[in-house]
Amino acid sequence: MKAIMRTLLICLTITIGHSFAENILFYFPLASYSHRIPVWPLVTHLADQGHQVTFLSAYPPKDPHPNVTEIVPKEFGMLLGEHGETSVVGLRRDGLVPESWGFLDVLGLQFCEVFISNPEYQQWINKSKFDLVVIDGLFNECGLGLVHKFKSKHITYATTAPCMWQIDAFGMIPEANWIPDMQYYFPVQMNIIERLKTAYNMLSWHRLRQNDEEFARSLPPHVIPVGGMHIQNKTKPLPKVINDFINKGDKDFVFISFGSHVNLAKEPPEVYAAIMGAMKKLDINFIFKWDGVVPADIPPNVLMQKWISQQDILAHPKIKAFVTHSGLMSITEAIFHGVPLVSLPVTAEQDYNAERIHARGYGVRLEIGSLTENDLADAIYKVVNDPSYKSSMLLKSKQYKDRPMKPLDTAIWWTEFVLRHDDTSFLKPMSIYQSWWRRRSLDIYGIAFVGLALIVVIALKFLQIIVKIVKGNNSSNGTQVKAKKQD
Repeated sequence: MKAIMRTLLICLTITIGHSFAENILFYFPLASYSHRIPVWPLVTHLADQGHQVTFLSAYPPKDPHPNVTEIVPKEFGMLLGEHGETSVVGLRRDGLVPESWGFLDVLGLQFCEVFISNPEYQQWINKSKFDLVVIDGLFNECGLGLVHKFKSKHITYATTAPCMWQIDAFGMIPEANWIPDMQYYFPVQMNIIERLKTAYNMLSWHRLRQNDEEFARSLPPHVIPVGGMHIQNKTKPLPKVINDFINKGDKDFVFISFGSHVNLAKEPPEVYAAIMGAMKKLDINFIFKWDGVVPADIPPNVLMQKWISQQDILAHPKIKAFVTHSGLMSITEAIFHGVPLVSLPVTAEQDYNAERIHARGYGVRLEIGSLTENDLADAIYKVVNDPSYKSSMLLKSKQYKDRPMKPLDTAIWWTEFVLRHDDTSFLKPMSIYQSWWRRRSLDIYGIAFVGLALIVVIALKFLQIIVKIVKGNNSSNGTQVKAKKQD
Protein backbone atom coordinates (compact mmCIF):
# COMPACT_ATOMS: atom_id res chain seq x y z
CA MET A 1 0.00 0.00 0.00
CA LYS A 2 2.88 2.33 0.78
CA ALA A 3 4.24 1.83 -2.71
CA ILE A 4 0.88 2.75 -4.19
CA MET A 5 0.70 5.85 -2.02
CA ARG A 6 4.05 7.00 -3.35
CA THR A 7 3.35 6.68 -7.03
CA LEU A 8 3.53 9.50 -9.53
CA LEU A 9 2.46 9.20 -13.15
CA ILE A 10 4.64 11.01 -15.65
CA CYS A 11 3.12 11.27 -19.15
CA LEU A 12 5.15 11.81 -22.26
CA THR A 13 2.44 13.34 -23.10
CA ILE A 14 9.79 15.35 -15.20
CA THR A 15 17.06 21.06 -11.87
CA ILE A 16 18.94 19.32 -9.72
CA GLY A 17 20.56 21.42 -7.04
CA HIS A 18 20.91 18.76 -4.37
CA SER A 19 23.95 16.85 -3.23
CA PHE A 20 22.32 13.55 -2.27
CA ALA A 21 22.77 10.51 -4.54
CA GLU A 22 20.16 7.79 -4.81
CA ASN A 23 19.93 4.38 -6.46
CA ILE A 24 17.40 4.59 -9.32
CA LEU A 25 16.12 1.74 -11.50
CA PHE A 26 14.41 2.32 -14.84
CA TYR A 27 12.30 -0.79 -15.53
CA PHE A 28 11.45 -0.90 -19.28
CA PRO A 29 11.13 -4.58 -20.37
CA LEU A 30 7.98 -4.49 -22.52
CA ALA A 31 8.79 -1.41 -24.55
CA SER A 32 10.05 -0.81 -28.05
CA TYR A 33 13.40 0.92 -28.49
CA SER A 34 11.48 4.11 -29.22
CA HIS A 35 10.31 4.18 -25.57
CA ARG A 36 13.94 4.52 -24.54
CA ILE A 37 14.60 7.63 -26.61
CA PRO A 38 12.28 10.14 -24.88
CA VAL A 39 13.23 9.07 -21.35
CA TRP A 40 16.97 8.91 -22.05
CA PRO A 41 17.70 12.61 -21.37
CA LEU A 42 16.23 12.14 -17.89
CA VAL A 43 18.28 8.96 -17.37
CA THR A 44 21.58 10.54 -18.40
CA HIS A 45 20.97 13.78 -16.51
CA LEU A 46 20.28 11.91 -13.28
CA ALA A 47 23.42 9.81 -13.82
CA ASP A 48 25.54 12.89 -14.54
CA GLN A 49 24.32 14.46 -11.31
CA GLY A 50 25.74 11.57 -9.28
CA HIS A 51 22.76 9.24 -8.92
CA GLN A 52 23.40 5.52 -9.38
CA VAL A 53 21.19 4.74 -12.38
CA THR A 54 20.37 1.27 -13.73
CA PHE A 55 18.39 0.80 -16.95
CA LEU A 56 16.72 -2.59 -17.48
CA SER A 57 15.26 -3.23 -20.93
CA ALA A 58 15.00 -5.69 -23.81
CA TYR A 59 17.35 -3.77 -26.12
CA PRO A 60 21.10 -3.26 -25.85
CA PRO A 61 22.08 0.40 -25.99
CA LYS A 62 23.17 1.88 -29.31
CA ASP A 63 25.05 4.68 -27.55
CA PRO A 64 25.95 3.56 -23.99
CA HIS A 65 26.40 6.15 -21.26
CA PRO A 66 29.44 5.56 -19.02
CA ASN A 67 27.50 6.36 -15.83
CA VAL A 68 24.44 4.20 -16.57
CA THR A 69 24.40 0.48 -15.76
CA GLU A 70 22.55 -1.43 -18.49
CA ILE A 71 20.82 -4.76 -17.86
CA VAL A 72 19.52 -6.59 -20.94
CA PRO A 73 18.26 -10.09 -20.05
CA LYS A 74 18.73 -12.44 -23.01
CA GLU A 75 15.29 -13.93 -22.27
CA PHE A 76 13.71 -10.59 -23.24
CA GLY A 77 15.38 -10.73 -26.63
CA MET A 78 14.18 -14.31 -27.12
CA LEU A 79 10.61 -13.28 -26.40
CA LEU A 80 10.83 -10.38 -28.81
CA GLY A 81 12.32 -12.69 -31.45
CA GLU A 82 9.34 -15.02 -31.15
CA HIS A 83 6.91 -12.22 -31.94
CA GLY A 84 9.10 -9.85 -33.99
CA GLU A 85 8.33 -11.28 -37.43
CA THR A 86 4.59 -10.58 -37.27
CA SER A 87 3.38 -8.22 -39.99
CA VAL A 88 1.71 -5.30 -38.25
CA VAL A 89 0.13 -4.18 -41.53
CA GLY A 90 -1.19 -7.72 -41.94
CA LEU A 91 -2.72 -7.58 -38.47
CA ARG A 92 -4.33 -4.29 -39.40
CA ARG A 93 -5.80 -5.66 -42.61
CA ASP A 94 -7.30 -8.55 -40.63
CA GLY A 95 -8.88 -6.10 -38.17
CA LEU A 96 -6.83 -7.44 -35.26
CA VAL A 97 -5.20 -4.23 -34.02
CA PRO A 98 -7.79 -3.66 -31.23
CA GLU A 99 -7.32 -7.26 -30.06
CA SER A 100 -3.54 -6.82 -30.01
CA TRP A 101 -3.88 -4.77 -26.81
CA GLY A 102 -4.92 -7.96 -25.01
CA PHE A 103 -1.89 -9.72 -26.52
CA LEU A 104 0.38 -7.03 -25.05
CA ASP A 105 -1.18 -7.64 -21.64
CA VAL A 106 -0.25 -11.33 -21.89
CA LEU A 107 3.21 -10.48 -23.23
CA GLY A 108 3.82 -8.26 -20.21
CA LEU A 109 3.16 -11.24 -17.93
CA GLN A 110 5.55 -13.38 -19.99
CA PHE A 111 8.33 -10.79 -19.62
CA CYS A 112 7.69 -10.80 -15.88
CA GLU A 113 7.77 -14.60 -15.59
CA VAL A 114 11.00 -15.14 -17.54
CA PHE A 115 12.69 -12.37 -15.52
CA ILE A 116 11.77 -13.39 -11.99
CA SER A 117 12.16 -17.13 -12.65
CA ASN A 118 15.80 -16.73 -13.69
CA PRO A 119 18.09 -17.65 -10.73
CA GLU A 120 20.66 -15.06 -11.85
CA TYR A 121 18.14 -12.24 -11.63
CA GLN A 122 16.58 -13.63 -8.46
CA GLN A 123 20.02 -13.24 -6.90
CA TRP A 124 20.34 -9.72 -8.35
CA ILE A 125 16.95 -8.73 -6.91
CA ASN A 126 17.84 -10.10 -3.46
CA LYS A 127 21.20 -8.29 -3.42
CA SER A 128 19.99 -4.97 -4.85
CA LYS A 129 18.49 -1.95 -3.13
CA PHE A 130 16.85 0.92 -5.00
CA ASP A 131 15.37 4.14 -3.66
CA LEU A 132 13.25 4.80 -6.76
CA VAL A 133 11.89 2.60 -9.56
CA VAL A 134 10.71 4.27 -12.77
CA ILE A 135 8.35 1.90 -14.63
CA ASP A 136 7.34 2.07 -18.28
CA GLY A 137 3.55 2.39 -18.19
CA LEU A 138 2.80 -0.16 -20.96
CA PHE A 139 1.89 -3.47 -19.25
CA ASN A 140 4.98 -3.49 -17.00
CA GLU A 141 3.25 -3.80 -13.62
CA CYS A 142 5.76 -6.51 -12.73
CA GLY A 143 7.91 -3.57 -11.71
CA LEU A 144 5.51 -2.92 -8.85
CA GLY A 145 6.68 -6.23 -7.38
CA LEU A 146 10.21 -4.85 -7.39
CA VAL A 147 8.92 -1.69 -5.72
CA HIS A 148 7.45 -3.83 -2.95
CA LYS A 149 10.63 -5.90 -2.66
CA PHE A 150 12.93 -2.87 -2.52
CA LYS A 151 10.48 -0.87 -0.35
CA SER A 152 11.13 1.97 -2.77
CA LYS A 153 9.22 4.88 -4.22
CA HIS A 154 8.10 4.65 -7.81
CA ILE A 155 7.10 6.64 -10.86
CA THR A 156 5.06 5.40 -13.80
CA TYR A 157 6.41 6.83 -17.05
CA ALA A 158 3.89 6.80 -19.91
CA THR A 159 4.97 7.36 -23.51
CA THR A 160 1.40 7.94 -24.71
CA ALA A 161 -1.73 9.70 -23.59
CA PRO A 162 -3.28 7.88 -20.60
CA CYS A 163 -4.26 4.33 -21.54
CA MET A 164 -7.72 2.94 -20.92
CA TRP A 165 -6.95 1.26 -17.58
CA GLN A 166 -4.99 4.24 -16.23
CA ILE A 167 -8.00 6.59 -16.16
CA ASP A 168 -9.57 4.96 -13.11
CA ALA A 169 -6.29 3.69 -11.65
CA PHE A 170 -4.98 7.26 -11.28
CA GLY A 171 -8.29 8.85 -10.36
CA MET A 172 -8.63 10.89 -13.56
CA ILE A 173 -11.95 12.32 -14.62
CA PRO A 174 -13.53 9.90 -17.15
CA GLU A 175 -13.94 11.80 -20.41
CA ALA A 176 -15.35 9.05 -22.61
CA ASN A 177 -18.06 11.42 -23.88
CA TRP A 178 -15.63 13.58 -25.88
CA ILE A 179 -12.22 11.83 -26.05
CA PRO A 180 -12.13 8.73 -28.29
CA ASP A 181 -10.84 5.44 -26.96
CA MET A 182 -7.20 4.75 -27.81
CA GLN A 183 -7.95 1.12 -28.64
CA TYR A 184 -10.39 1.80 -31.46
CA TYR A 185 -10.41 3.97 -34.59
CA PHE A 186 -13.17 6.36 -33.55
CA PRO A 187 -13.33 9.90 -34.95
CA VAL A 188 -13.28 12.93 -32.69
CA GLN A 189 -17.00 13.53 -33.25
CA MET A 190 -18.25 10.18 -31.89
CA ASN A 191 -21.80 8.96 -32.34
CA ILE A 192 -23.81 7.46 -29.47
CA ILE A 193 -22.65 3.88 -30.20
CA GLU A 194 -18.98 4.92 -30.25
CA ARG A 195 -19.40 6.89 -27.02
CA LEU A 196 -21.08 3.89 -25.39
CA LYS A 197 -18.30 1.55 -26.53
CA THR A 198 -15.63 3.98 -25.28
CA ALA A 199 -17.25 4.22 -21.84
CA TYR A 200 -17.73 0.46 -21.57
CA ASN A 201 -14.18 -0.32 -22.76
CA MET A 202 -12.69 1.98 -20.13
CA LEU A 203 -14.62 0.15 -17.40
CA SER A 204 -13.80 -3.30 -18.76
CA TRP A 205 -10.06 -2.51 -18.75
CA HIS A 206 -10.38 -1.14 -15.22
CA ARG A 207 -12.03 -4.37 -14.04
CA LEU A 208 -9.43 -6.46 -15.88
CA ARG A 209 -6.45 -4.58 -14.47
CA GLN A 210 -7.72 -3.03 -11.25
CA ASN A 211 -4.77 -4.52 -9.39
CA ASP A 212 -2.42 -3.15 -11.09
CA GLU A 213 -1.18 16.34 -26.04
CA GLU A 214 -3.27 16.94 -28.04
CA PHE A 215 -6.69 16.44 -26.58
CA ALA A 216 -6.82 18.63 -23.47
CA ARG A 217 -7.48 16.45 -20.42
CA SER A 218 -8.38 17.18 -16.83
CA LEU A 219 -5.23 15.85 -15.17
CA PRO A 220 -4.91 15.41 -11.40
CA PRO A 221 -1.87 16.97 -9.67
CA HIS A 222 0.14 13.73 -9.65
CA VAL A 223 0.06 13.43 -13.47
CA ILE A 224 2.82 15.58 -14.95
CA PRO A 225 3.06 16.25 -18.72
CA VAL A 226 6.69 16.29 -19.87
CA GLY A 227 6.37 15.63 -23.59
CA GLY A 228 9.40 16.62 -25.66
CA MET A 229 12.20 15.86 -23.19
CA HIS A 230 14.23 14.24 -25.94
CA ILE A 231 13.93 17.05 -28.47
CA GLN A 232 17.21 18.74 -29.36
CA ASN A 233 17.22 22.51 -29.59
CA LYS A 234 20.46 22.43 -31.55
CA THR A 235 20.66 20.33 -34.69
CA LYS A 236 23.71 18.51 -36.01
CA PRO A 237 24.97 18.63 -39.60
CA LEU A 238 23.39 16.01 -41.84
CA PRO A 239 25.53 13.24 -43.33
CA LYS A 240 27.16 14.25 -46.62
CA VAL A 241 25.08 11.90 -48.77
CA ILE A 242 21.84 13.36 -47.40
CA ASN A 243 23.04 16.95 -47.48
CA ASP A 244 24.21 16.61 -51.09
CA PHE A 245 20.88 15.10 -52.11
CA ILE A 246 18.91 17.95 -50.52
CA ASN A 247 21.10 20.66 -52.04
CA LYS A 248 21.57 19.22 -55.53
CA GLY A 249 18.75 21.36 -56.92
CA ASP A 250 16.01 23.80 -56.03
CA LYS A 251 13.41 21.19 -55.08
CA ASP A 252 12.12 20.87 -51.55
CA PHE A 253 11.71 17.42 -50.00
CA VAL A 254 9.31 15.14 -48.11
CA PHE A 255 10.57 12.82 -45.37
CA ILE A 256 9.15 9.27 -45.06
CA SER A 257 9.78 7.16 -41.95
CA PHE A 258 7.83 4.53 -40.05
CA GLY A 259 9.97 4.57 -36.94
CA SER A 260 11.95 1.78 -35.30
CA HIS A 261 9.08 -0.67 -34.80
CA VAL A 262 7.61 -0.93 -38.33
CA ASN A 263 9.98 -2.41 -40.92
CA LEU A 264 8.35 -1.72 -44.30
CA ALA A 265 10.81 -4.05 -46.03
CA LYS A 266 9.09 -6.97 -44.24
CA GLU A 267 5.53 -5.78 -44.79
CA PRO A 268 3.26 -6.69 -47.75
CA PRO A 269 4.89 -5.57 -51.04
CA GLU A 270 1.75 -3.61 -52.03
CA VAL A 271 2.59 -1.03 -49.34
CA TYR A 272 6.05 -0.42 -50.80
CA ALA A 273 4.59 -0.34 -54.31
CA ALA A 274 2.04 2.31 -53.33
CA ILE A 275 4.69 4.49 -51.67
CA MET A 276 7.12 4.14 -54.56
CA GLY A 277 4.37 4.85 -57.10
CA ALA A 278 3.34 8.01 -55.26
CA MET A 279 6.94 9.27 -55.11
CA LYS A 280 7.36 8.77 -58.86
CA LYS A 281 4.25 10.85 -59.56
CA LEU A 282 5.25 13.94 -57.60
CA ASP A 283 7.70 16.66 -58.60
CA ILE A 284 9.41 16.86 -55.23
CA ASN A 285 12.33 15.03 -53.60
CA PHE A 286 11.87 12.26 -51.03
CA ILE A 287 14.15 11.02 -48.25
CA PHE A 288 12.92 7.55 -47.31
CA LYS A 289 14.06 5.62 -44.21
CA TRP A 290 14.33 2.06 -45.51
CA ASP A 291 15.70 -0.93 -43.55
CA GLY A 292 15.93 -3.40 -46.43
CA VAL A 293 18.10 -3.72 -49.51
CA VAL A 294 17.85 -0.55 -51.61
CA PRO A 295 16.26 -1.38 -54.99
CA ALA A 296 18.28 -0.58 -58.09
CA ASP A 297 15.41 1.10 -59.94
CA ILE A 298 14.57 3.92 -57.53
CA PRO A 299 13.76 7.22 -59.27
CA PRO A 300 16.26 10.12 -59.11
CA ASN A 301 14.02 12.14 -56.76
CA VAL A 302 14.27 9.47 -54.02
CA LEU A 303 17.05 8.82 -51.52
CA MET A 304 16.69 5.67 -49.40
CA GLN A 305 18.78 5.38 -46.23
CA LYS A 306 18.84 2.81 -43.41
CA TRP A 307 19.63 5.30 -40.67
CA ILE A 308 18.52 8.93 -40.61
CA SER A 309 18.71 11.47 -37.80
CA GLN A 310 15.02 12.30 -37.73
CA GLN A 311 15.21 15.49 -35.68
CA ASP A 312 17.94 16.95 -37.88
CA ILE A 313 15.88 16.15 -40.99
CA LEU A 314 12.70 17.68 -39.54
CA ALA A 315 14.61 20.85 -38.63
CA HIS A 316 15.81 21.40 -42.21
CA PRO A 317 14.29 24.50 -43.87
CA LYS A 318 13.58 22.69 -47.16
CA ILE A 319 11.32 20.01 -45.67
CA LYS A 320 7.65 20.34 -46.69
CA ALA A 321 5.93 17.31 -45.13
CA PHE A 322 6.51 14.17 -43.08
CA VAL A 323 4.90 10.82 -43.99
CA THR A 324 4.76 8.92 -40.72
CA HIS A 325 3.25 5.94 -38.88
CA SER A 326 2.00 8.43 -36.25
CA GLY A 327 4.17 7.33 -33.37
CA LEU A 328 3.99 9.85 -30.55
CA MET A 329 7.68 10.80 -30.74
CA SER A 330 7.46 11.44 -34.47
CA ILE A 331 4.37 13.61 -33.98
CA THR A 332 6.01 15.47 -31.09
CA GLU A 333 9.13 16.21 -33.15
CA ALA A 334 7.04 17.29 -36.15
CA ILE A 335 5.02 19.66 -33.98
CA PHE A 336 8.18 21.12 -32.45
CA HIS A 337 9.67 21.82 -35.89
CA GLY A 338 6.37 22.85 -37.50
CA VAL A 339 6.24 20.14 -40.18
CA PRO A 340 2.75 19.05 -41.40
CA LEU A 341 2.01 15.33 -41.57
CA VAL A 342 0.60 12.58 -43.73
CA SER A 343 -0.36 9.92 -41.18
CA LEU A 344 -0.48 6.19 -41.93
CA PRO A 345 -1.17 4.60 -38.52
CA VAL A 346 -0.27 0.94 -38.15
CA THR A 347 -0.79 -0.32 -34.59
CA ALA A 348 -1.14 0.46 -30.87
CA GLU A 349 -2.13 4.08 -30.14
CA GLN A 350 -1.14 5.36 -33.59
CA ASP A 351 -4.74 5.62 -34.83
CA TYR A 352 -5.54 7.74 -31.80
CA ASN A 353 -2.56 9.99 -32.58
CA ALA A 354 -3.41 10.22 -36.29
CA GLU A 355 -7.01 11.17 -35.56
CA ARG A 356 -5.83 14.06 -33.40
CA ILE A 357 -3.56 15.33 -36.20
CA HIS A 358 -6.34 15.01 -38.79
CA ALA A 359 -8.99 16.65 -36.56
CA ARG A 360 -6.76 19.64 -35.74
CA GLY A 361 -5.79 20.31 -39.36
CA TYR A 362 -2.09 19.49 -38.90
CA GLY A 363 -2.14 16.88 -41.64
CA VAL A 364 -4.04 14.18 -43.50
CA ARG A 365 -4.82 10.65 -42.32
CA LEU A 366 -4.80 7.60 -44.63
CA GLU A 367 -5.41 3.87 -44.16
CA ILE A 368 -2.23 1.86 -44.78
CA GLY A 369 -4.12 -1.43 -45.13
CA SER A 370 -5.78 -0.28 -48.34
CA LEU A 371 -3.22 2.32 -49.46
CA THR A 372 -2.96 3.18 -53.15
CA GLU A 373 -0.38 5.31 -54.89
CA ASN A 374 -3.06 7.79 -55.98
CA ASP A 375 -4.35 8.26 -52.43
CA LEU A 376 -0.85 8.83 -51.06
CA ALA A 377 0.18 11.12 -53.92
CA ASP A 378 -2.98 13.21 -53.49
CA ALA A 379 -2.46 13.47 -49.72
CA ILE A 380 1.19 14.52 -50.05
CA TYR A 381 0.35 17.05 -52.75
CA LYS A 382 -2.44 18.48 -50.60
CA VAL A 383 -0.29 18.85 -47.47
CA VAL A 384 2.64 20.33 -49.40
CA ASN A 385 0.62 22.85 -51.43
CA ASP A 386 -2.24 23.83 -49.09
CA PRO A 387 -0.76 26.51 -46.77
CA SER A 388 -3.38 25.90 -44.08
CA TYR A 389 -1.59 22.73 -42.90
CA LYS A 390 1.73 24.50 -42.49
CA SER A 391 0.21 27.52 -40.75
CA SER A 392 -1.80 25.31 -38.36
CA MET A 393 1.31 23.34 -37.48
CA LEU A 394 3.41 26.46 -36.97
CA LEU A 395 0.78 27.86 -34.60
CA LYS A 396 0.75 24.59 -32.66
CA SER A 397 4.54 24.59 -32.57
CA LYS A 398 4.53 28.07 -31.03
CA GLN A 399 2.02 26.99 -28.39
CA TYR A 400 3.91 23.76 -27.69
CA LYS A 401 7.18 25.55 -27.00
CA ASP A 402 5.60 28.19 -24.74
CA ARG A 403 6.00 26.57 -21.29
CA PRO A 404 7.00 27.85 -17.86
CA MET A 405 9.81 25.24 -17.70
CA LYS A 406 11.56 23.04 -20.21
CA PRO A 407 10.18 19.47 -20.22
CA LEU A 408 13.47 17.96 -19.01
CA ASP A 409 13.72 20.47 -16.15
CA THR A 410 10.15 19.65 -15.17
CA ALA A 411 10.86 15.92 -15.26
CA ILE A 412 13.99 16.19 -13.15
CA TRP A 413 12.32 18.47 -10.61
CA TRP A 414 9.45 16.04 -10.08
CA THR A 415 11.78 13.04 -9.91
CA GLU A 416 13.78 14.79 -7.21
CA PHE A 417 10.50 15.77 -5.51
CA VAL A 418 9.52 12.10 -5.21
CA LEU A 419 12.98 11.28 -3.82
CA ARG A 420 12.81 14.12 -1.30
CA HIS A 421 9.41 13.22 0.13
CA ASP A 422 8.45 9.90 1.68
CA ASP A 423 4.74 10.45 1.06
CA THR A 424 3.29 12.12 -2.03
CA SER A 425 -0.29 10.96 -1.47
CA PHE A 426 -1.39 14.56 -0.91
CA LEU A 427 -1.07 15.06 -4.67
CA LYS A 428 -3.68 12.43 -5.40
CA PRO A 429 -7.32 13.39 -5.99
CA MET A 430 -9.95 12.02 -3.62
CA SER A 431 -11.52 10.26 -6.60
CA ILE A 432 -8.73 7.69 -6.59
CA TYR A 433 -10.21 6.21 -3.41
CA GLN A 434 -13.72 5.98 -4.82
CA SER A 435 -15.36 3.14 -6.71
CA TRP A 436 -15.82 3.53 -10.47
CA TRP A 437 -19.54 4.24 -10.11
CA ARG A 438 -19.08 6.90 -7.44
CA ARG A 439 -16.32 8.52 -9.54
CA ARG A 440 -18.86 8.88 -12.34
CA SER A 441 -21.57 10.11 -9.90
CA LEU A 442 -23.86 7.31 -11.03
CA ASP A 443 -25.38 7.11 -7.53
CA ILE A 444 -26.28 10.82 -7.70
CA TYR A 445 -27.74 10.46 -11.18
CA GLY A 446 -29.56 7.32 -10.03
CA ILE A 447 -31.14 9.09 -7.08
CA ALA A 448 -32.09 12.03 -9.29
CA PHE A 449 -33.63 9.69 -11.86
CA VAL A 450 -35.59 7.76 -9.22
CA GLY A 451 -36.75 11.02 -7.63
CA LEU A 452 -37.86 12.40 -10.99
CA ALA A 453 -39.59 9.13 -11.80
CA LEU A 454 -41.46 9.23 -8.46
CA ILE A 455 -42.56 12.80 -9.11
CA VAL A 456 -43.86 11.79 -12.54
CA VAL A 457 -45.67 8.72 -11.11
CA ILE A 458 -47.25 10.77 -8.31
CA ALA A 459 -48.29 13.48 -10.78
CA LEU A 460 -49.85 10.86 -13.03
CA LYS A 461 -51.71 9.36 -10.09
CA PHE A 462 -53.07 12.77 -9.10
CA LEU A 463 -54.06 13.42 -12.68
CA GLN A 464 -55.80 10.03 -12.80
CA ILE A 465 -57.72 10.84 -9.60
CA ILE A 466 -58.73 14.25 -10.93
CA VAL A 467 -59.94 12.71 -14.19
CA LYS A 468 -62.01 10.19 -12.26
CA ILE A 469 -63.54 12.93 -10.13
CA VAL A 470 -64.36 15.02 -13.19
CA LYS A 471 -65.87 12.03 -14.97
CA GLY A 472 -67.83 11.15 -11.86
CA ASN A 473 -69.27 14.67 -11.60
CA ASN A 474 -70.18 14.74 -15.29
CA SER A 475 -71.92 11.39 -14.97
CA SER A 476 -73.87 12.57 -11.92
CA ASN A 477 -74.97 15.78 -13.66
CA GLY A 478 -76.10 13.83 -16.71
CA THR A 479 -78.27 11.55 -14.58
CA GLN A 480 -79.94 14.52 -12.89
CA VAL A 481 -80.76 16.19 -16.22
CA LYS A 482 -82.24 12.99 -17.60
CA ALA A 483 -84.44 12.58 -14.52
CA LYS A 484 -85.85 16.13 -14.91
CA LYS A 485 -86.81 15.47 -18.54
CA GLN A 486 -88.77 12.39 -17.54
CA ASP A 487 -90.68 14.45 -15.01
